[in-house]
Amino acid sequence: MTRKNLIARNAILNIVGHTLPLIIGIVVLPYIIRYLGSDRFGVLSLIWVVLAYLMFFDFGLGRATTKYTAEALGRNELTLIPSLVWTSVSIQLLIGISLSGVMLALIPFFTERILNIPPHLIHETRAAFNIISISLPLLIASSPIRGTLEAAQRFDLVNIGVVLSGIFHFLLPLFGCLLNFDLPGIVLLLTISRIVILLLFFLFNFSIFPQIKKIRVDYRILPKLFLFGGWITLGNLVGPIIRYFDRFIIGSIIAIGAVTYYTAPFDIVERLWIIPTSLIMTLFPAFSEIAVQGDKNELKNLYLQALKYLIIVSGPVLFIFLILSDNVLQLWLGTQFVAKSNNVLRILLLASSFAILAPVPGSLLQGIGRPDIVTKIYFCELIPNFLMVYFFVKWLGINGAALNFAIRSTIETLLLFYFSSKKIGFSIQMYAENDLLKTLALTLGMGVVFFGLALFWDIFTFKILISLFLLFSSLFLTWRWLLNSHEKKTVLSTLHFIFKSRCE
Repeated sequence: MTRKNLIARNAILNIVGHTLPLIIGIVVLPYIIRYLGSDRFGVLSLIWVVLAYLMFFDFGLGRATTKYTAEALGRNELTLIPSLVWTSVSIQLLIGISLSGVMLALIPFFTERILNIPPHLIHETRAAFNIISISLPLLIASSPIRGTLEAAQRFDLVNIGVVLSGIFHFLLPLFGCLLNFDLPGIVLLLTISRIVILLLFFLFNFSIFPQIKKIRVDYRILPKLFLFGGWITLGNLVGPIIRYFDRFIIGSIIAIGAVTYYTAPFDIVERLWIIPTSLIMTLFPAFSEIAVQGDKNELKNLYLQALKYLIIVSGPVLFIFLILSDNVLQLWLGTQFVAKSNNVLRILLLASSFAILAPVPGSLLQGIGRPDIVTKIYFCELIPNFLMVYFFVKWLGINGAALNFAIRSTIETLLLFYFSSKKIGFSIQMYAENDLLKTLALTLGMGVVFFGLALFWDIFTFKILISLFLLFSSLFLTWRWLLNSHEKKTVLSTLHFIFKSRCE
């Protein structure tokens, strides 16, 4: 199997692994909101954010383990892998214990003074955050175990855990609601599920790398891990703050219930990012392996093709959701969400039509050993983002939060493109020669035109027809004008390999 076929297969596996939980979430989320009510669900959405954010407190050792394991595989130095894995796990357990104590001390302050939580929910909220704090060491220690599987390009196994985690993320809160559990009970179920998935990843690693069954800790490699992981850590700390700070501002300035009307459309858009996320998960170890082998031409080709295919696949999907935004909200969450959340959803979708490309240059910079550039961009955004979120929310409410996301994400994407092009030696001419600029212009142009038609004639049947026409036109024009003969052969061989594998 060629590297391109392997990356394509793994990207498709990642898309499937993220799509199945998305479908379950679409079905289940309205019932969870109905059972919990807007205030309690607003608290649960903040708990979800905190739980996701805490997984970034691994000092970048998970990402570093993926990078250096991929490099070890590229050099065929398998004896280094046990030391990489167990050294990372041991340090992360210590980090988790320390952070657990800090979080337990800060919970009363945040729940009673910072967040605008209704008085009758304060006790539940504190108890739920206490559960997360106690389980933090085990949750953080899972990242290098998963990272080793990613470095080996075993995304078939990774996605077993991803699917289970996504299913548990939605079904366990619903299960807790049906059993009349309070928020601490629901959070306890979610925490137990994360620990079960950690054990599953351990079993997968033991089957692929039997040598890691023997615990081997080598603290001499810590400087290398922390040098790379330190910048990843800073980025992981600042990035989610930038991304999710608007929800806390909405809860403080407007009301905790308003967080629900912002979180729901944001969750739709975030789930659509499964396409770049699925690609980046398999691109990062590939970039790392190619970079250590010194093949700069292959690195450039892989980068440019990744961008091109991402535009081709994700562009029509985003614009179809943009055309049907009010209908999606109506069918999913009801009329009340259409009135309060439709503009938010449209702004977020329009912003994502360009910002969805950002993970590719970001992953390239990390793969070539320059994670510091990504993190420095985050730090430059931090203070301006705080000010913009505050004033935009105060001025325009939740629509202002969406507008701030659009401005910030566009600037961030442009900066990532600039620095990745500078470090690798790309030029505008290279983007044009690969038909990347033509692909972007055609996709955006078609999307804007068809969206304008949908606004002019706002009838559901007509919008469905427009969406179908957009989809098939994109497929036809892509095959006719955007893919060269070599790329067509790559697509056909990848599809042949996938279907052949499924039949076998």
